[in-house]
Amino acid sequence: MIYFKTPSGEVFAYETAAQRDQFGQPDLIAMTPADIAAHLAPPPVGVPQTVTRFQALAALHLANKLTAVQAIMAAPETPMLAKLAWDNALSFERTSPTLASLAAMLGMTDADLDALFTQAATIEA
Repeated sequence: MIYFKTPSGEVFAYETAAQRDQFGQPDLIAMTPADIAAHLAPPPVGVPQTVTRFQALAALHLANKLTAVQAIMAAPETPMLAKLAWDNALSFERTSPTLASLAAMLGMTDADLDALFTQAATIEA
């Protein structure tokens, strides 16, 4: 399958590029692998999709993962956009490709990440 979306987010899938050319709208945008994964396996209902920066940091601390994340962010090979997101984000999105990549580096599964977001959402300053 080849996946595309409209600028408004409506998703279309085609078996071949020829089908896309024949039946697709002209404004379709090819979806990234992360977009496709999020579309095909959305997070379970009830898992918070956004947490504040404080909630994310507190949950990582409680899970004993904050120091590891800080080390990853300090590493020279970490992409600058990931560092900028980490340093400046006011909130964290569950479906963020950057967050998914970071979770993988920490050895976290999707279920682990869901649990972290669920816990984070309960934390108040």
